[in-house]
Amino acid sequence: MTESQFSVVPMEVVMDKRLTLEQTRVLIALFSFRNKATNTVWPSRASIAERTGLHPSNISSATTALVNLGWITKEGVGGFSKSTRYTLNVPDLPIGEKVADQATVAESATVAQQATQTVAERATPPVADQATRKEQSIEQSIEQSKKTRKRASTFVLPDWIDQAHWDAWHSCAKRKNATDAQKQMAVEKLAKWRAEGIDHALALENAAIAGWQGLFEPKTGGNALIQHSGSRSSSSHKFAAAAATIYEA
Repeated sequence: MTESQFSVVPMEVVMDKRLTLEQTRVLIALFSFRNKATNTVWPSRASIAERTGLHPSNISSATTALVNLGWITKEGVGGFSKSTRYTLNVPDLPIGEKVADQATVAESATVAQQATQTVAERATPPVADQATRKEQSIEQSIEQSKKTRKRASTFVLPDWIDQAHWDAWHSCAKRKNATDAQKQMAVEKLAKWRAEGIDHALALENAAIAGWQGLFEPKTGGNALIQHSGSRSSSSHKFAAAAATIYEA
């Protein structure tokens, strides 16, 4: 609605305390269709709904109330091929229904702006807000997924196993994706060696240094890492420096 259209809205519209907000919106919208030559307008219900933000089904009840209040007269029932014709009137307000004389045209303009705001303008948030909420939703989903996976793990490392060596072993590429079941199998293997008097701590330490996928029973003698069958001579030389660092410390 333009500023010139505000001027055609009578002051009595905002002075009539009998009007509901819905009826006021419809009445202002009807006046916005009027030109200077005539007081008769024939906008469709869809056109009125677009300017008021009301549902088309509410337009008929509002215009019927405006007829009873003396603001308009209606001709025809409308339809697909012909719109209802509305003649705009300015009734004499009943005594006691008038507002104070300081009511201004600026106030009527504010009501008109609120009345002509469409449903889409009120309901649709800015694109930037939609994007922000979408990003927050994605972040929350990722965080929730991480928490779910963390809660799903039931593995508990026994206190007789060195946590630092265990973590170092599982930081290597071949072990970092080990499942709880695979971790439990490794613990059971170390527990068996422990019960048999085999140095299970050295076996874990060797696996952590070498980055092996599995655990291998350590052999006695020397400071070199003891490799599994088939690679003893070549691998022991390869990891001798790393083993020496541990033992010299």
